[in-house]
Amino acid sequence: MSVLAVLAVVAGVVLRLWPRTALWLDEAQSLAIARAPLAELPATLRTDGAPPLYYALLHVWMQLFGTGDWAVRSLSVIASLATIPVIGVAARRYGGHAAVWPAVVLLATNPFAIRYATEARMYALIAFEAAIGLVLVPRALERPSPSRLGAVALLVAALLYTHYWSVYLIGGVGIVLLYVALTRRRSHDADSRALAPAVAKVLLAMATGVVLWLPWLPSFRFQAAHTGTPWAARPSLWNLLEVVPSLSAGRGRGGGMIAFVLTVLVLLALFGKALDGRRTELDWRTRPAARGLVGVLVLVPTLALLGGFVSGSAFVTRYLSAVFPVLVVLTAMGLVTLGSPRLRVGLLAVASVACLAVAASEVRNDRTPARHIAAQLLDRAAPGDVVVFCPDQVGPALARELEGTRLEDLDQGTYPFWLPPGRVDWVDYEARHLDSEPFTFASEALSRAGAGDVWLVWSPGYPPTQQSCTALRSALARLRPGEEVLAGDRPGVHLDHAGLLRYPAQPASVIR
Repeated sequence: MSVLAVLAVVAGVVLRLWPRTALWLDEAQSLAIARAPLAELPATLRTDGAPPLYYALLHVWMQLFGTGDWAVRSLSVIASLATIPVIGVAARRYGGHAAVWPAVVLLATNPFAIRYATEARMYALIAFEAAIGLVLVPRALERPSPSRLGAVALLVAALLYTHYWSVYLIGGVGIVLLYVALTRRRSHDADSRALAPAVAKVLLAMATGVVLWLPWLPSFRFQAAHTGTPWAARPSLWNLLEVVPSLSAGRGRGGGMIAFVLTVLVLLALFGKALDGRRTELDWRTRPAARGLVGVLVLVPTLALLGGFVSGSAFVTRYLSAVFPVLVVLTAMGLVTLGSPRLRVGLLAVASVACLAVAASEVRNDRTPARHIAAQLLDRAAPGDVVVFCPDQVGPALARELEGTRLEDLDQGTYPFWLPPGRVDWVDYEARHLDSEPFTFASEALSRAGAGDVWLVWSPGYPPTQQSCTALRSALARLRPGEEVLAGDRPGVHLDHAGLLRYPAQPASVIR
């Protein structure tokens, strides 16, 4: 087991270090925000909609290691790698020594974990924090000393300062702990009744962590009112069926088998118990060690769904990174219920190979066409040309690729306000585009270009800008005939997608 496990972990580490693709929209946005001075970070984030901890850490990280693609992604790599030993400790606590290697291997090879380890976003960090919670909370319940309770409070605050969906994790854990306290207080067993005061102290520590987050509350309220995505699809009960498949395969294809295996293992963790090498008993009263974890795994997406119904926000499965370590520990516990060591090793090997195959396919894929479009511009654009971005969501990745090149100082602007393309301002985003005037903007672009060319980095696929960006393209084509399509928009190929159009001052031919 140990040799195969080490090989699987090494393969998972290699895949985390593999990507050489350009930063896509979300990553380039992270980089642009983290470049702001720390004192200006709260004001900068009011235009984005996220809490500050990851960006503050990334700011310091870039000061130490630079702003190269690999450097800014390496913070997530380190967080993901640090989660591996922590998950081993958590698995031992809940499932015994036999669960350690399965948990380590399942985390190291999981496509979801690998996918977000290779992205300059906060998802690997929040998974790391959640894994620490799997160790801290039971330790605090065993002995609620001031140091352990203080660690719980700080962890809760760190989660809230990392991602807002942490509130669902904290709520799910709180509900489970309340249930434990109420049931144990009615127990006739003295040891069970003694746990109730410890639960109360842990809940108080968690509440203290929420209090530590309250200074950020005004920023959160502004973001909630002005930086949401009102065009996003409302959540539905079907979203709950996406949780395990998404946490199994990330964005990669071929995760159906992986999701099925992990679901079976979770059910075995809840109901199963190994009798010997050939038999596993199902106890429909459930296994005590797994009850709380399954409760958290079910409650977190359920609370997120209810929160989406109330706020109108979308259900985004990558936000469930906070509950991902719980799934890993449960699957390791489920594997242990298979009494045959050969069966455990064989199933773990098959699952690991399938996971690594999906992850390898994912990390090789380009996430953005920005590098290709930048090459086109570098080959053809000249001083005096104007580059227009519509929508502004296609701007950050390309602006990142043009940094340090001869085109960095070109007149570049995003529709509809000629803002720099390096960062998207999400404040009242939909209203700004609905009130825009494509023809006026096109006229200004041509006036700025004069005898130079106008380049349009364009996509009709980003809500709610489809109509306005299509109208802008039409206006440019009418005011300056001879549109040339140099790169087509390919929404099914890249995470963010765009085409490149040229409106030459003196077209050689008119393309109809």
